[in-house]
Amino acid sequence: MINFYTTKLVIILGFILSAPRVKADTPEPPNPTPQMIQSGKALFMSLCVSCHGKNGNGMGPAAEYLSPKPQDFVDNKFRFGSSPQQVFHTISKGILGTSMAGIGHISAEKRWQLAYYVLAIHHKKAISPLEKKAPSPQ
Repeated sequence: MINFYTTKLVIILGFILSAPRVKADTPEPPNPTPQMIQSGKALFMSLCVSCHGKNGNGMGPAAEYLSPKPQDFVDNKFRFGSSPQQVFHTISKGILGTSMAGIGHISAEKRWQLAYYVLAIHHKKAISPLEKKAPSPQ
């Protein structure tokens, strides 16, 4: 019989080994600028809003039909890290087993713009407090 701790170790190692890695070929991030973040917002509104919602709270019109639900960039931790490189990598490659498709077919410049806008949402710099998702009625 496998003991409890061995099982736990195997599960933890499985999570570690299956997590996406930022590859060595991920370019160094450019320095973010207000213009870059604005450009990222425009991209977000055209490419991401249907799932993640216009405020980035994971409540886009398609969200109710998706499992797992889209990432809430406003209030939740990022599943695969929140460094610019990690967000860029997730945007580029997508997330296996979810509806998050990678968009590596667009230019690296546009993916960096999008990554910095997503990080701005996460750090609450890109949206006003009034635009955050309203609490659920109870």
